Amino acid sequence: MEEIFNRTPIALLSKVLNISSTRQKVIASNIANAMTPGYTRKDVDFGSSLKTAMERTGIQGRRDDERHIPLGRRHGDGISAVIEDGREPTDIEKEMVASAENQIFYSAAAKIIGGNFKALKAVIRGRFTG
Repeated sequence: MEEIFNRTPIALLSKVLNISSTRQKVIASNIANAMTPGYTRKDVDFGSSLKTAMERTGIQGRRDDERHIPLGRRHGDGISAVIEDGREPTDIEKEMVASAENQIFYSAAAKIIGGNFKALKAVIRGRFTG
């Protein structure tokens, strides 16, 4: 089943949703800590995160013990590029704008992935009802 999804944009879009979700959490943390002395603003490097996520696709073997040898490539959302942006203090207004932009981006990606699932469902129904 995983092989079917890897041949569609669904796999990529699910990674995009994960990265966007993480970015929303980071932005919320920035807003919550805006007045915290010594807090360093953070962000998610979307390009690096997506590249890492794309490199982590594949099958992974099950490990019941940490001494077992890992099999296959690692799965994961690939969100490793949370960066500290100490160049400027946290500006709540800028963070709110970033949050709104990220929400729009997430909604668009979710809508696209929904369309892909509809198309996949139509193809499956066409093959089984035909």
